[in-house]
Amino acid sequence: MRIEDLTNIKKLDIEKEIIEAIQDTKDELPNLTTDTTCMIYSDYLSRNLTKRHVINRIVSTSDYDLPYYHQFNIVPDNDKLYLIDLTFKQFQVSKLNELLQKGYMLVNTDTYGEYLDIVGNVNKEKEKQH
Repeated sequence: MRIEDLTNIKKLDIEKEIIEAIQDTKDELPNLTTDTTCMIYSDYLSRNLTKRHVINRIVSTSDYDLPYYHQFNIVPDNDKLYLIDLTFKQFQVSKLNELLQKGYMLVNTDTYGEYLDIVGNVNKEKEKQH
């Protein structure tokens, strides 16, 4: 038996479960703005994913020693990794369109790094402008 087989014992369609957990979270927080509410959204989403037996983790940019604090969720699925951030649009960038539209996306090393550069260095960019 491979360890990967133990992470999704029920053989769930992880992407389908993510979509439904996102919808549950949005239904629970219908009037909450996405500006500076990453901790609330990531916590609710984590609980909704856990209810669906989806392994997930709340990650913080402080885990990477980045100057701007932001939280988001990751979900491993065998050799894939989903990044979920329901507040990403607050950063007002035109990159990572799938994340902007769906609230989640599959990431690789490059897209994960690009995402962290955006969300973890917001204040750094603002300081450069002044």
